[in-house]
Amino acid sequence: EKKAAAEKKLKEAEAKRAQADKDAKAAEAKRVEIEKQAWKNKQKADLEAQWLRMEAERLRLAQLAAEKQAKEDKEKADKEAERLRKEAQRARDEAAVARRQAAQGYGSIGGYRWLGDRCLQGGLW
Repeated sequence: EKKAAAEKKLKEAEAKRAQADKDAKAAEAKRVEIEKQAWKNKQKADLEAQWLRMEAERLRLAQLAAEKQAKEDKEKADKEAERLRKEAQRARDEAAVARRQAAQGYGSIGGYRWLGDRCLQGGLW
């Protein structure tokens, strides 16, 4: 009877130990799975951070390029405005000369200077 009770206790202890081993293996598997998931999450976060850094750099370079283009466009517009201003001034000056010549009886047609019906650069036509 004592032997049967001892064997029963031994079987119960072995069953508890087997269950504990089984629980320990399950816990270890769960720990490994959690570590794998944590590693995957870290890798994903690292990749996302790297992508964000690259995107920020791309945007910075795009902004620099846009600023450079804007500066070039402004310089081009300034040069064009200066050219137009000089052209307008030259036209005003030519108009003033033409008004003076007209007041004095001179005219200019086709690059020749005229006084009345006489060409001052080669006689009559």
